[in-house]
Amino acid sequence: LVESLEKKRAPFKDMGAIYILAPTKESINLLVEDFTDKTKILYGPNIFVYFLAPIPPQFLNQIKQCKHLIKRLKALSEINVDFLVKEQRAFTLDVSIPFSSYFLRTSGVPAEVALAEKLVTICATMNEYPYIRYKQTSGICSSLATLFKMKMDEFVGANPTWWYHGSGKSGNTSQER
Repeated sequence: LVESLEKKRAPFKDMGAIYILAPTKESINLLVEDFTDKTKILYGPNIFVYFLAPIPPQFLNQIKQCKHLIKRLKALSEINVDFLVKEQRAFTLDVSIPFSSYFLRTSGVPAEVALAEKLVTICATMNEYPYIRYKQTSGICSSLATLFKMKMDEFVGANPTWWYHGSGKSGNTSQER
């Protein structure tokens, strides 16, 4: 049974639940809301929470504050699949940011940040650490490349067992590029 967090759901007190969430303020609030009132808890004693991308520390702290959820929590993990596979060799990042945002920079957070984070999840899933090449005169390309490299380095630093093709850490000896 797959249900949306935004809709009213029937209680299944004898069943555990698996939550697959984007690490957004809205989804964290809906998760915590499911466990704030002890008399209205929808699911049984086993709760598994998986995030599509890295979870920011403030959201993790919000989850820690929900005692009824913590008691039932059996797993909490980042699965790094913040993209949609459309075909065997095609994917989409499902970015709702208008293309003009990359040029106008109207928001407080550059549009490239969301794009860089999604690209990191693709590389992590494929065990690739790509070479980054771009036209030097392009400010947008330079900004995106810098952000992506920084996010990719953060990911590699936070996951010491992660390997990528050509790193020498995998059982695969292929060095193809």
